[in-house]
Amino acid sequence: MTAPNCSFLGLDSLWIQVAGLSCNLRCAHCFNASGPVNRELSPLSRDEVKSLLDEAVATGVRDVVFTGGEPFLHPEMAEIVGDALSRFPTTILTNGTVVTDRLVEAEDLLKQALAIRDQLVQQHPAVSRYQLFLASTLRKIGVLYSRTN
Repeated sequence: MTAPNCSFLGLDSLWIQVAGLSCNLRCAHCFNASGPVNRELSPLSRDEVKSLLDEAVATGVRDVVFTGGEPFLHPEMAEIVGDALSRFPTTILTNGTVVTDRLVEAEDLLKQALAIRDQLVQQHPAVSRYQLFLASTLRKIGVLYSRTN
């Protein structure tokens, strides 16, 4: 069997694993084995992300998604989100457990980008394996929600 011969026509959405595979949780559903000890894929520097965003503009990308690992483990995530939002509609896929007060204060950026999967919130203990984070996650979601409405 051979692969089909398809021309590259463009890229609509660019997904960036900004924190590599580093994550504060080890969720049962994780498709890439992210976790607290997974260092197989290194985090990207802010300059590396800016370079990817430049290339994305040049190739006609329409939106950017930050994923992980946990994107908010990156020390410059608020600034990186700002860099992305200045060019693209932007989404952040997060477990919501490490959203800090500093990030909540960057609400003008985050309210445009934050996506926490409903099913993760509804099934948090079964999916993330960590019951103790549920209350914290829900509180942080509530703070962000109240600031954006």
